[in-house]
Amino acid sequence: MPTPVPSKTSIIGIAVRLELNSKDGLRQVIFTLSKDTLPNAVVKWKIGFQLFEKEQKTDPAFIKLIDLTVDVSTQNEAKAAALEQAKQLSAKAAAHALGTAADLAAAGATDPTLIDVAKEAAEETLAQD
Repeated sequence: MPTPVPSKTSIIGIAVRLELNSKDGLRQVIFTLSKDTLPNAVVKWKIGFQLFEKEQKTDPAFIKLIDLTVDVSTQNEAKAAALEQAKQLSAKAAAHALGTAADLAAAGATDPTLIDVAKEAAEETLAQD
């Protein structure tokens, strides 16, 4: 019987999806942090920031306002890695995501000139932890 050869295990990608809901039930943010390892072993982090809202709490479903994809800057990579390990946002970061970042994302949904500002605010969620 042949002797088994140790194999190599590589994690190519991983994602953490966090669903945040406002206390009033009118706003929802899906904050997704994904990590991809490129063939040259370079790690790239991305944030998916989806904003949903309802007019009234009794409405049956949320309406998607905007879906942002943000490349995480080098300065926030360590914070992204920490969030990957924690698998949850701090109360301060969640409040930022549902507040400032969501407000700017909603503004970006109606004014395309604000998309970059909305993306920056989404990434700033990492800095809140």
